[in-house]
Amino acid sequence: MTRPKKDPIERLKVKYLLHYIAQVKHLRLRGYALEKYFEPENIKTSPNTGQLYDSGKWRRFLKYGITPGKKSMSRIAEHCPSALKAYYSPFWQALTLTERDETQWHTFYNSLNEKVAAIALDYIDKPRLFDERINEDNKPLNKLIRIGDDHAVAALIALLRQYNEPVMINDDIETHLYNMFFNFLSRFCPDSFFPELYTYIYDNIFQHRPLLARESPWPDSVEVVEHMLWIEQKNTMMAEDLMIIDRHTTAREFFYWKYRGNKPLIIHEMAEAFYHEKWKLPDSDQGLKWLLKALNKSRPKNHKFGEVYF
Repeated sequence: MTRPKKDPIERLKVKYLLHYIAQVKHLRLRGYALEKYFEPENIKTSPNTGQLYDSGKWRRFLKYGITPGKKSMSRIAEHCPSALKAYYSPFWQALTLTERDETQWHTFYNSLNEKVAAIALDYIDKPRLFDERINEDNKPLNKLIRIGDDHAVAALIALLRQYNEPVMINDDIETHLYNMFFNFLSRFCPDSFFPELYTYIYDNIFQHRPLLARESPWPDSVEVVEHMLWIEQKNTMMAEDLMIIDRHTTAREFFYWKYRGNKPLIIHEMAEAFYHEKWKLPDSDQGLKWLLKALNKSRPKNHKFGEVYF
């Protein structure tokens, strides 16, 4: 009897795990370097050449996505616990190619954190696409964008896969996912692994969409998306340098209000402040001044943006 075929996402997330570790631990992306860091006792000296060599298993993890054994995983848990948090993220479960029925999708939503699960199930119950009585910030999919973490993205991917129709609901979900997906990837995925991850998602999920009234928004070029991620990272770093993103305002909260506002104008006014020290902001329509006032609502009283901007 042959072994059951391994879901490709299982191999993909092992590779992601090692790329993540190499990035946060500043290691060379090589099996030898990873094994030397986590299991140095495996590094031996050749009696013939006097050169050091590894067992080869970490090279196999990296090249083929073979799942590390208990010993290797325990070393990762000890020396890089944040990597396992990303490895066990529900984001990967949302990407598995297994077909699910409605009950199984509901089980998946309930496996997410309580707040995200409640929002996703609320959207399924009442999409309210055209209900103008609801404030934009209170619409379920905008709530997911504001949360902006791996659970929220997993919920949006699951909703997209579950609802191929009605077309209007599918389009609504895809639009919201598109609006946050690249910002999320710019924070979640190591640069070295992005091409392989995006190619998998595009080929297996984004490209397999029902025929819609509009063309797919998803770029078919990795180079284009890499440029988009670079822009997201550049904007985030500029916000950090301007101290808009700090211990009182997360990158996700900054992104949400940038998304809700006049994004080109916000970035332009940030650049004016950063490069030309134009701190006094004009009363523009949903520009940087508007964004800072929105952020002030959730900042502590003694750490609100004040006179230097207003």
